[in-house]
Amino acid sequence: MIVAKFGGTSMADANQIRKVAKITASDEYGIVVVSAPGKRFKDDIKMTDLLYNFAKDKDAYSLIYSRLKEIEDNLGIDNEASEHFLINKDKYFNAKINREDLIASRGEYYSAWIFSKFTNRVFLDTAPLIDIDENGNVISTSYEKISKAIDKSKRYVAPGFFGSDKNGNIKTFSRGGSDITGSIFACAVNASVYENWTDVSGIKAADPRI
Repeated sequence: MIVAKFGGTSMADANQIRKVAKITASDEYGIVVVSAPGKRFKDDIKMTDLLYNFAKDKDAYSLIYSRLKEIEDNLGIDNEASEHFLINKDKYFNAKINREDLIASRGEYYSAWIFSKFTNRVFLDTAPLIDIDENGNVISTSYEKISKAIDKSKRYVAPGFFGSDKNGNIKTFSRGGSDITGSIFACAVNASVYENWTDVSGIKAADPRI
């Protein structure tokens, strides 16, 4: 089984999502982990940043809704994810516990939901599967939970970036944490290969001492 994780640039719009679907069309891609929709162009705003804006201003929900609906419309699927957000936006905004984490996690959550509907993959919510401690570290119980949840005859999509705390409340990793989710799944199912995809052009290098 191959576990593949796709970043925000790969999930930014319907055309990008079609590419991901084509890449992962074969049955060997058992699990796909996705990020929230990223930038479509230089001055665009990432979905996660739209969600953080919404956490500060309730009226900022409309940009999130329209972005989700646009992706669904362009993929030719029902508006389930966008309508679910619209129905639940007040609940998210008024959440009393781990409120910002809950809101920030919805980018990955709805991204995976949309990909599930477009590709007929089984949607696998990571909230009950990945346990995160108070310091943001993965608890070892996560691997057994994931292993038990996976039927290797099926194909899955899972949202990256979040799990839950000891009380079952949504807890996110630090920004960029969807990569962590992908590696957790790969380890849990003993994947033959873990692939981490991005659509950012070019090869970049950095001093590893920094």
